[in-house]
Amino acid sequence: MAANSVQQIGLAGVAGMLLMLLFEYIPGFAGWFKELEAAQKRLTMLIMIVVVAVAIYGLGCIDSSPWQVVACTEQGAWDLVLMVITAIMSNQSGHSLLKKS
Repeated sequence: MAANSVQQIGLAGVAGMLLMLLFEYIPGFAGWFKELEAAQKRLTMLIMIVVVAVAIYGLGCIDSSPWQVVACTEQGAWDLVLMVITAIMSNQSGHSLLKKS
């Protein structure tokens, strides 16, 4: 695994955690999110992470894009899958540890 891949995975973990904190503690988001059932919360987070990942991959396919995080290759797609898994894991574990009681 290249050093760049390790950095990408670390950033994905941080992004997953920040997403959880946004929906748990920021007033405009927290009120709406609090009303959802547990399964709906998990699904919402999963959809958001996957949508962002697809957008990141798509932006990487644009020539000379300043937003290129992963290469528009098969290896880049696999790197992105690993990043999505990492973001989901950090998001859900962060929710378990840091949610408001």
